[in-house]
Order: sequence, then structure tokens, then C-alpha cells
Amino acid sequence: MSEDKSASLAIDVGATKIAVGLVTREGEVLARQDISSKVATAELLNSSLVEAISDVCHRPGVTLVGAGIGSAG
Repeated sequence: MSEDKSASLAIDVGATKIAVGLVTREGEVLARQDISSKVATAELLNSSLVEAISDVCHRPGVTLVGAGIGSAG
């Protein structure tokens, strides 16, 4: 029986896209999804971000242990 992997949610906010990932302590990227930050409304951006986070975080055998957000400036 294998143990669950521990991973953190990583969000990188850029000028043209937001990268959402699930990364282990060792730096292994278990999942990644990019979404455009160039959308018509904040509501569209929020719904896209919620969907990406949900998709990335729902991985069998993975325990979410933290989260971090990075942004330039």
C-alpha cells in the first residue's frame, strides 16, 4: 500500500496568465493549469480560477498541506 503524497497549491499571478499548480516538497509538479488573466470581468476571472484550483487539487492519493501565491511587483 502506498502512502499519500503531500503537496501544496501554488498560484503564480502574471500579467497575461495565472498558473495554478500542485507541487510536492521535493519540487515535483503533480498538476498544472494555466488560465488567461485577460478576461472581460472579474467574475469571469474568479470563476476560471475557482475551476482551475478545483481541477488541480482533486488528485487521488494527494494530501493538500499548504498554499502559496506569487505575484510580480
